[in-house]
Amino acid sequence: AFKINKSRLFSIRYHIILTFFALGQHEKVLLNCEVLKQYGKSEQHRDLQLFSNLLRVISNLELGNYDPLERFVTSTRNNLSTAHSAPDFERIALTYLSQLADLYLQNMTAPRLWQKTLMPVLRGFQQAMEDYAASGPPRIPLGFEETLIWVKSKTTGKPFQELMCA
Repeated sequence: AFKINKSRLFSIRYHIILTFFALGQHEKVLLNCEVLKQYGKSEQHRDLQLFSNLLRVISNLELGNYDPLERFVTSTRNNLSTAHSAPDFERIALTYLSQLADLYLQNMTAPRLWQKTLMPVLRGFQQAMEDYAASGPPRIPLGFEETLIWVKSKTTGKPFQELMCA
């Protein structure tokens, strides 16, 4: 029987995840991230797996999923405090998403949570991403643009789809 190459499966699933993310269908993002996770780890597709993990965190933030955010904050604190070095984009994203998740967990019922409580961290996240891009890295990592667009959608209040097409 004909089987699709595992590499191709990673790529197809990534595009499905990205499409649902752009459409704001975060439940479907989470579902497809789980499917991608079932494909197993692949050093060749580490960038796809990293970005799908970031999209999982962002989707859990968007949906207000307490338990996964709590696990993420605990895990990230432990991992970022260790001496191992991570690529700049990964470290920036993990640092700021962890701060956002932690603030969210502490202030879930705060009025205007995204506009008021999380805004300073979102602005810092945007600045760090823009500074990284301006530093002239050898290549912009997979998912960098989409993550930056998501952050900008939060800081400007404009829909992701509008900013993506701008």
